[in-house]
Amino acid sequence: MLRRLSDELEIKTQAVAQEGEDGLLKRTIRISYEDGQEVGRDLVEKWMEKEPIPKIILSGTKVVWRTVDTPSGTVRYWDKIRMLATSYDASHGGKAPGHPAYGTTYTGMKAGRGVVAVDPRVVPLYTRLHVPGYGLAIAGDTGGAVKGNLIDLGYEEGETGLWSVRWVDVYILD
Repeated sequence: MLRRLSDELEIKTQAVAQEGEDGLLKRTIRISYEDGQEVGRDLVEKWMEKEPIPKIILSGTKVVWRTVDTPSGTVRYWDKIRMLATSYDASHGGKAPGHPAYGTTYTGMKAGRGVVAVDPRVVPLYTRLHVPGYGLAIAGDTGGAVKGNLIDLGYEEGETGLWSVRWVDVYILD
């Protein structure tokens, strides 16, 4: 199977450009016998009766812009990822309040509203996002337990009414 990129297909989509077929390799083998017992085998000839045809899968690279209406206005996005959202504040960072790195995220940003923790293999750091019910954010932290499709929404320390755990569609912005 071969994979090729296509700028005609939307990102995260695939299509079969060519179905594959098995090839056919043939051989002629000479078997030698003595007193009715096989004593040897020799390859006389081999040839490709039918060449294999590889299956070709196209993977899309085309960015298609879409919009979604939010309470703060229309947001332009190019990807949407379903993620389990939790919340955190500076006190969850593992450093004591007097420590010089207290409230500092992995990227050096100050922990708080608008800074979220992501798995950089899913959402690259510094990506701008929109999370329904939370608002605009930037992927500025990683978090020790943030793996896969998990997003940890930053809040100001002591802010009441933190986010309850739930699944949301996270919009990747321009």
